[in-house]
Amino acid sequence: MKKIKRLSLLLTSMYDGYGTSDAVGISYFRKYSDELEKFDFGIVLQHQMNLNWHHQYVLDFILSTPFLWESLPNDFWVGMLIRPNIRPKLSGLIDQVSYFVDIEFLSRYLGIDALAYVIESSLVGEADKRNIFDYFKKTPYGLVPSALDVEDLDGIYFADKGLLQNLQKNLCSNFGFDMVRFNENNVHEYMQNLSERTV
Repeated sequence: MKKIKRLSLLLTSMYDGYGTSDAVGISYFRKYSDELEKFDFGIVLQHQMNLNWHHQYVLDFILSTPFLWESLPNDFWVGMLIRPNIRPKLSGLIDQVSYFVDIEFLSRYLGIDALAYVIESSLVGEADKRNIFDYFKKTPYGLVPSALDVEDLDGIYFADKGLLQNLQKNLCSNFGFDMVRFNENNVHEYMQNLSERTV
């Protein structure tokens, strides 16, 4: 319990300080590396998702901390996707939230179809699938890779593009992920087709 409280205090301090100085991205989160490395990365990420901070902050955290996750086994990301009962039902949603950032990270920054992987997985409960699908039906653009995002994947501001490409290849080769085949112009059609196939 004390360890979770220490983690909560650390993450709250990081969140409150983000954007208040010139340090952003990797240079900001690197200042906390010694403390962060004392905790399991899965618990750190899950804790921030559960706190439901702004989704872009939690995405920035993932992209800025490859020093915490690049040595993890590739199935770490699969394990995050299929964790039970972590995707709440959201009614009246008007903004993007952090409960689904792992899916958004894999889709938007790695270019793999994490949403279809989850929706089609026998390891994910039907309630979780419905909540996930309903969220991205309202916020489909969060799944779409963007050329503007790539500009920051330089290993200085955010994680290096080559590192993300290697993770992409490993997840596709070893776990059966498909590449994203949609863009901002046809993502609604993709969601409709996915709905007809699975949900």
